[in-house]
Amino acid sequence: MSSFRTMILHLGKFYPFNGGMEKAILDIVEDFSSRDVTCDLLCIATGKPGVTKLNEHCHIDAASSIWHCNSVSISPAMIGKLRKICNRYDIIHIHCPNPMANLALFLSGYKGKVVLHWHSDILRQKIMLKFYKPLQTWLINRADVIIGTSPVYLDKSPFLQDAKNKVAVVPLGVSKVHPSPDGVKAIKDRYAGRKIVFALGRLVEYKGFKYLIDAARSLGDDFVVLIGGTGPLHSQLDQQIKENNLQDKVKLLGYVPDKDVNDYYGACDVFCLSSIWKTEAFGMVQIEAMSCGKPVVATNIEGSGVPWVNKDGYSGLNVEPENSEALAQAIMKITESEETYNTYSSNALRRYNEMFSKEKMLNEYEQIYNSLVEERAIEKEPEMIFDRMIKNGLKLRKLGSKYMVVDTCAKNVNLSNVFTLNETAAQLWMQLERRDASPEELADKLCEEYDVDKDTALNDVERQLSEWREFGLIVG
Repeated sequence: MSSFRTMILHLGKFYPFNGGMEKAILDIVEDFSSRDVTCDLLCIATGKPGVTKLNEHCHIDAASSIWHCNSVSISPAMIGKLRKICNRYDIIHIHCPNPMANLALFLSGYKGKVVLHWHSDILRQKIMLKFYKPLQTWLINRADVIIGTSPVYLDKSPFLQDAKNKVAVVPLGVSKVHPSPDGVKAIKDRYAGRKIVFALGRLVEYKGFKYLIDAARSLGDDFVVLIGGTGPLHSQLDQQIKENNLQDKVKLLGYVPDKDVNDYYGACDVFCLSSIWKTEAFGMVQIEAMSCGKPVVATNIEGSGVPWVNKDGYSGLNVEPENSEALAQAIMKITESEETYNTYSSNALRRYNEMFSKEKMLNEYEQIYNSLVEERAIEKEPEMIFDRMIKNGLKLRKLGSKYMVVDTCAKNVNLSNVFTLNETAAQLWMQLERRDASPEELADKLCEEYDVDKDTALNDVERQLSEWREFGLIVG
């Protein structure tokens, strides 16, 4: 990252994490915080609110909510928290669609750089969109960079047509999946002599699982379709299987733990993403399967990144949505011969390595962050004198309960020139040592630590800086 300490705040949806969007956020904050970059996350609690410390440089603050419906929450606590902490960060990275986080950012007064991560359009909540659209338009205009996960989605989104000058494509990336050999063998033994088609996702309508189940009727008895996941359509899909006497050919696996998911990727012959709506914007499960060298059968959802992720005729095949027979034909075509299958398999792994590795994704984020930090540094040049104001060699030391500023360049410490600080002044000094900070940012820090209003805090900061100049501790 940049030469001075960068601080990044992600605005996500929910914690604990659930789904591809949240998983991508976790990968980002974990990786950058492991590089000694402050990379925090503010979101809404789906369980008990509170702060979770991932490591020394990453905290997840899950704010309480007062209402939740259709993946949208109302959280006054999120607004208050963001207003309080936003000015300490160089970059705020907001993941959308996320109306609550959007509102919190709008009300925060934040002046720094904003990365808007456009995971998908709002498609289902059309009534809510009518009220939310002005706020969404504000965010699109406010953002310094808009990141999309595929060029198709960015190009087709009706909301981003006037913002193409600041969009960047950064495909989602995942760590390579490593199945357990014993786990893979156990699954293959369970379905010995059969080709395994694996699918994974919530049992909801847009996933199109009813079409995959129907496709099983056209597959031979040497195939078995395994569908992992839970959701409101479980009973309906189970009934469909029974009505068509497919109990031996289609299995609803229910909830599959992460470690077992890896084994199913390793054991399957083909991975199938049967989604039918643009709600499926990318399909991260595709690239997890590709990382195991598994060919993919997916759908040509108009305006979605799904068929872009799975390169048709290369890493797999894409077919018309809601077409059961086409799904079955694609599955059979990929597995029709060992030579054909091996070609698709090696191409799937190659596409993962070239396009969708976690390392590639994170390196592209880093380039964007560095560019924004450099812009911010230029914009803040008048303010950045503070990180150069501390006289060379002066360091804060603590002796017992006393804080002292000493000259570390001198061979001996002249105690007559040691400057002692109270705890409040020491906190301000540490902020100056750690990173550049304006008087307003220093005042915000005091407000966080002590029960004091902003005007009083700002007066205290200005008075302290003036005193340090008078004693020669800071210059300029």
